Amino acid sequence: MGDSLILKLLVVLAISVIVAFVLGRIWKSKTPPPEPSAPRQHDDRAAAPPPVNAPSQQPADIDPALLAERVPHVGYQSHKISDPVTGLPVPLFLFYPTHHRPERLRVGPFQFEAAEGGKPDPIRGVVLVSHGAASSGMAHHPLARYLARRGYLVVAPTHARDNALDPRASGKADTLRGRILTISAALDFVLSHPEFPGLADRPVALIGNSQGTATALALGGAQMDTGRGARHCAEHPDDALCGYPLESLSRIIDQADPRIKALILMAPTAVYFEDEALRNVKVPVLLWQAGKDGILTEPWHAERLARLLPNLAGHEKIAPGGHASFVAPIPFWIDVALPSVLRDPSGFDRAPFQRDQLHPSVAHFLARVLEPARKKEPL
Repeated sequence: MGDSLILKLLVVLAISVIVAFVLGRIWKSKTPPPEPSAPRQHDDRAAAPPPVNAPSQQPADIDPALLAERVPHVGYQSHKISDPVTGLPVPLFLFYPTHHRPERLRVGPFQFEAAEGGKPDPIRGVVLVSHGAASSGMAHHPLARYLARRGYLVVAPTHARDNALDPRASGKADTLRGRILTISAALDFVLSHPEFPGLADRPVALIGNSQGTATALALGGAQMDTGRGARHCAEHPDDALCGYPLESLSRIIDQADPRIKALILMAPTAVYFEDEALRNVKVPVLLWQAGKDGILTEPWHAERLARLLPNLAGHEKIAPGGHASFVAPIPFWIDVALPSVLRDPSGFDRAPFQRDQLHPSVAHFLARVLEPARKKEPL
């Protein structure tokens, strides 16, 4: 796949999101807020249908007590910080537990229920999110809201120059470094936020999706070599990833953040890291792999990570899922404009998979690996 075709696909995606954003502003300006009502059932609490998207490896036995909701509602705030490399503004989305009643919100193409500006309830832990290339900090809002109702503050930035509205420098060395520093800056922001006191002793985890998994691995202790992807493709041109532009400039980035105590990697890429660098990731890791990933060809990514990471807590595979099956469901009119590798494979529906398998798996992992690491104090 040539650079020109990739650019066209990114332009189509960007135009779709811009249109969605404009329509969202119009919708928000013309639609009055709903009247307060009794709490509604959330998607993740709906009666689960028989599993139709069963993974080839079932997640480990899950203790239902670890998945119990702690609050009935989700709070939502949006802020801006600066990209530490370029100085560009970085939208920052926060989801957290609250008892304030929600309203229907729309951010770009995404609609969800949350109490905008609602007073936070006590926070169990902080979960950072690094989205994939040319994506958005809102790309995992269903998972963020699921975790917020279980007591977590979820912090999701939209990375500068590597998002749906501005993908101009996706994969470049400075952008890869900026991604890493932005996550640490986002953590600094919430730790000093007056509405979230007492976070200093709360455990911190990081979720990465696709390109965001490289961000997560670097923050978890792996030294990144920005030019390794190009060298990998020279040796393994049959990796589907090699159809996309990759940075040839080799720059070593060593920016581990010791505050991060666990990683969740979804549709992970491993091309920026040597074997020894990956062995240096000592924090526990939960790995989610798509069986029909049309962008990352195995055994060079998830399977390589499963072999080299020294503290792998779980490796789950959703056999019929695709590369984008970990991203929030999007409206049909945007989905049809995307290339096939960014849509769900035929016969697969990401929504029930995320609700019934991915979200509980992540929450269980966080409760299991983070809770023993903190002082036992009542929330």
